[in-house]
Amino acid sequence: TDKRVAFNAPLALQQVLSGFSVHQGDRGELVAMLAFTMARDCVVKTENIGHGVFGVVPFLKALIHTPSQPNDFFCDIMKIKPSVYRDAQHKDVPLEEAFGDVNLYFNHFVKRHQHNHLTMALMRRFIARCAAVMGAPCQPGFDAVLPTILKQGIVDRTTQGLFIAQFKNDQHHTTTVQSSLFESMDPVQMGFLGKEEELETPIIRVVFALASQKPAIKCVSTQTPGKFTSYDIWIAGLSEQVLAVIDGKDLETWKTLLSASRGWEKTYEHTDPATASTKKNSAPLAADEDAFLQF
Repeated sequence: TDKRVAFNAPLALQQVLSGFSVHQGDRGELVAMLAFTMARDCVVKTENIGHGVFGVVPFLKALIHTPSQPNDFFCDIMKIKPSVYRDAQHKDVPLEEAFGDVNLYFNHFVKRHQHNHLTMALMRRFIARCAAVMGAPCQPGFDAVLPTILKQGIVDRTTQGLFIAQFKNDQHHTTTVQSSLFESMDPVQMGFLGKEEELETPIIRVVFALASQKPAIKCVSTQTPGKFTSYDIWIAGLSEQVLAVIDGKDLETWKTLLSASRGWEKTYEHTDPATASTKKNSAPLAADEDAFLQF
């Protein structure tokens, strides 16, 4: 029997972020990385993995909720088709089949401080370190990248892949899939690939619209040819309806963690509504709420 004391990771992170002079992030990235890490730990523990290499498919199942009855707002991501395909034969391959032999290998994130391109050669160094990438502030195209590997052989151009994520923490990003965000996550534009190169291993691109008032799990359903094959997923909201790692009893903790990265709002909070409104009046045009526009 496991005698260890149960560890509540969301609560532990909340306690850390409430400390003095701790940066809570700008776009919910710490919340998303916590979810990634918890999903990773779940797979490693459930499958009793000692070497640290685990499949993309079980990782996604541990991370993203599988709806009992898929509909227009909640799709089964295991069955989605690629929105970009390198070869015509890849066009109708569902995600679960495409990533059946693709693996992940990370147990922590390394934050970048520079905006220079992350080449596939540099990503091999992250694999050697058993690390995923947290992008530099305002990094174009991505907020986090998890390097993937086809099977468990030689790590090179023919076996490397990518799990690319963007995190959004404002209510302008809702359940509506914004295709332009996925277009900005182009491996060629971001420097992972040269203009004449192609990526043999399929990739996954995910946008987390964390502040959406309504939950949804969607995908990009259009299909176009390209130099890589990509399965594009849109996750809206923050609840057990979309993220499998969230326990319903901890939902308020998760929401508190997310609100912590909207730090600017705290400046205008007050127990007295009139005082809060006055504080907003004193900062005209700082935001879109009516109180910021009354001056």
